[in-house]
Amino acid sequence: GAGLARDRRGRTWTTLVVGDPEASEWEVRSTRPEPPPPPPGLPVPASIPADCSRDVTADLESWIGSVPDGSTVVFQRHGCYRVERTIVVRNRSGLNLFGNGAYFKRFELSPAELRYPKANAHWRFIGGNEISVRWMGVEGTNTVADQRPEFGSYLVDFEFEHAFAFHGVTNVTVDHAWADAIWGDGLYFAGGDQYATGPCRGIRVSNFVVDRNGRQGVALSNVDGALLSSVEIWHSRRAGFDLEPPPGTVRNVEIRDSYTNTIGLAFASAGRGDVSNIEIHHNRIDGSSVPWVYVKDTWGARRSNWSVHDNQVLNSLGSPMAMLYFVNVDGVDVRGNISHAATTQSRKAVEFQGAGGVLAVIGNDFSGACHPYVKDPATGPVVAEANTTSGC
Repeated sequence: GAGLARDRRGRTWTTLVVGDPEASEWEVRSTRPEPPPPPPGLPVPASIPADCSRDVTADLESWIGSVPDGSTVVFQRHGCYRVERTIVVRNRSGLNLFGNGAYFKRFELSPAELRYPKANAHWRFIGGNEISVRWMGVEGTNTVADQRPEFGSYLVDFEFEHAFAFHGVTNVTVDHAWADAIWGDGLYFAGGDQYATGPCRGIRVSNFVVDRNGRQGVALSNVDGALLSSVEIWHSRRAGFDLEPPPGTVRNVEIRDSYTNTIGLAFASAGRGDVSNIEIHHNRIDGSSVPWVYVKDTWGARRSNWSVHDNQVLNSLGSPMAMLYFVNVDGVDVRGNISHAATTQSRKAVEFQGAGGVLAVIGNDFSGACHPYVKDPATGPVVAEANTTSGC
């Protein structure tokens, strides 16, 4: 069909939608930056085809397992590797995967024995340290929307089919990577589970793009220390960034200079466990989900030190709920955001329940909202200055 160039609203990469954009099925091809020349390293053997002619899961896993720690693995430039099962990389040190623009493509749905509660991630990294993933992508089979055109579907049978899953890995770098039409999360960071005993630490993600994912764009389940920058989540069926134990905790996380377009919440933090020392800033939030920040431990435990500043929401939002929602959080700073409220709904900007410590709502443009914040009697005093609201 005829190509329709879609406006990506300032996003780094462009997409061509082929066929009728209102149909339930479509084909997306992304025009991505050309990868730089590969660094010195070990090329994937020619005996492992890079034309998607056969499943090379076992071949790649075996060969990667044979290279020494400290190696740089170089895939064929713009190669297509057919991968119907999980490539497992276990307890490696100093392993650098340079994709060279290659992608790892799945053509078939996972068999019954690998469906929920089992898992069939595309890549899984277990333990180890100093792991990097650069200039490579994953493509799945989630190409039919169940709610809105351009999005994928959510099916519980396939929700653990993440593009890149990390369990208990220390010092992870993901740069210029992508995931399209996957059933699970684009990136998943965990530990304290059946794969690894401890959390992921020292995460650095930049220039990552995920489109048509069935679950979350980026999921943090057990993490200590993460910087996520220039992440683009185009059409997330559920949440954009999900900070949600158990098992474990999520601490010391910065999310900046990123974009989300979701059916679910842009920044979600439910679950059970500590999620503290979180900074969310200079992001662009698309879509219509409310709240765009949601923080509440399901069992009522306390969390602390959340800073949400200098973000821009691209649409006026309406819901019975507030646009930002904090329950049992000690220390919240909401500052310099642009988030307009639809005047047909509750018109609540920030809502606090049971919050304490230093609470500040300063310098935000909450046009359309009645007040800069609302709070329950269990919440302490809130400093509110220089906010724009419309009154009611």
